[in-house]
Amino acid sequence: MTDDYEVVIEDIGIVDVTIDVTKNELIEILNKKLSQSWTTGEHEDGFDIPVEPEWENVLKEDGSILYEYTKLGWKVLHMQQTKQDGSVRRQWLSFKNPKYKRGK
Repeated sequence: MTDDYEVVIEDIGIVDVTIDVTKNELIEILNKKLSQSWTTGEHEDGFDIPVEPEWENVLKEDGSILYEYTKLGWKVLHMQQTKQDGSVRRQWLSFKNPKYKRGK
C-alpha cells in the first residue's frame, strides 16, 4: 500500500545575501562615481557617496583605502548617522574637493 502525500511549497520570501566587494573593486567603484559626478560648480565644496552594505566590511577592515585618497589631496571621511538606540541610520563617504577655496 502506498500513501500519497501532498507537498506544499510556500513563498518564504527573498533572502537578502550581501556579497562583500574587494578593496580593488571598491576603489574602482569610488573612482567611477567621483569621475562621473564631479563637475565644475556642482558639489564644489564636497561630494557625498552613500555607503552600500557590501562596502561596509572592507571599509572597516582596511583604512588604507581612504588614506590613499588623502595622499592624493582629497579630504575624505567615513561618516555615520545613528539612531538613538545606537544602530546606524545611514553612512556615507564625504569627499572634499582639494582645490576648493572658500569664498570671502
